[in-house]
Amino acid sequence: MDFGLRDRVALVTGASGGIGAAIARALASESARVAVGYHSRGAAAGRLVADIEGAGVAAVPVAHDLRDPSSIQAGVDATVQTWGRLDVLVTSAWVHPAWPEHPQTRGPREIADFVGWESGPSSPEVWQEQLRVNTEGTAHAVRAALPHMKGQGWGRIVFISSGAAEDGQPGLEAYAAAKAALHGFARSLARGLGRDGILANVVMPGFIATERNRREVPAASR
Repeated sequence: MDFGLRDRVALVTGASGGIGAAIARALASESARVAVGYHSRGAAAGRLVADIEGAGVAAVPVAHDLRDPSSIQAGVDATVQTWGRLDVLVTSAWVHPAWPEHPQTRGPREIADFVGWESGPSSPEVWQEQLRVNTEGTAHAVRAALPHMKGQGWGRIVFISSGAAEDGQPGLEAYAAAKAALHGFARSLARGLGRDGILANVVMPGFIATERNRREVPAASR
């Protein structure tokens, strides 16, 4: 299938494993040149790059930290310096939430459990981290990529959200809220950037049995 991506340049954040790695492989299968974004799993990113290059498609590992705007900018700059352009941005990087044990068996909770002024998966620290990476980090990535897309009059932006954004998940209030924010962000970008030839979309997958989820998510939450 030809999606018109041959020789386009794509940057995928969080591409060292899971959904991000699958997206990077799919883009490479369409002959797009792929910048494999990673935070801490440099070895895994390197293996993916080797696999893509082994199939005859150009790829390069790109380090990033979505908590740090300067790191995000550096990742975009590295991609553009390698291939001279940036056509596609896919934001798949995320902060792994603290999955609650057996949420469906728990009884009613106090409002403090949701507001989380003390500890747990909805604590102030968790809220800040989820928003900083999943929402603010995505915004910084878009901000860094847009000048290149606008300059060439063509671009594609895809946010990876989560089914939790609409379906919810007890104990994952901060994660669900951060992911839900991407939906309004994508709609606003689409309305504002269409005239520049730039499309923005959000993908909302349900639970995916990635290596990390199989390892870390309690069986009762799957």
